[in-house]
Amino acid sequence: MGQVYKIRQIKYSANSVSIQVYKIENRKRIIVRHIGTARNEQEQAGLLALANDFIEKISKQLFLFGDEQSGNLLYINQTGFIGVYYNFLYDLIAKLNITIGFDKIRITCCWTWSFSA
Repeated sequence: MGQVYKIRQIKYSANSVSIQVYKIENRKRIIVRHIGTARNEQEQAGLLALANDFIEKISKQLFLFGDEQSGNLLYINQTGFIGVYYNFLYDLIAKLNITIGFDKIRITCCWTWSFSA
């Protein structure tokens, strides 16, 4: 039998709720992923949908209740910008040249010509 994942909601005194996905192994609760902390009901509903999507993707587990599917491919409020990789095209062309075999071709050029007036 495969792992059964469940959603845990922890309520704090500041009206916030933490959403976690867990499984039980050897009679102990193992936290698989902390989804986030909601400060209102709208955020809580979004985090619960995210937790259900996570469980569905990791385990292919079907849900008995709540056939809602969020349909979100990317959760903007759960992402962050980490930077830009500017050398991507250069690396791609370099690898392409090596794959084709252009790195083995010797080209002799006369770049050392001096132009004097």
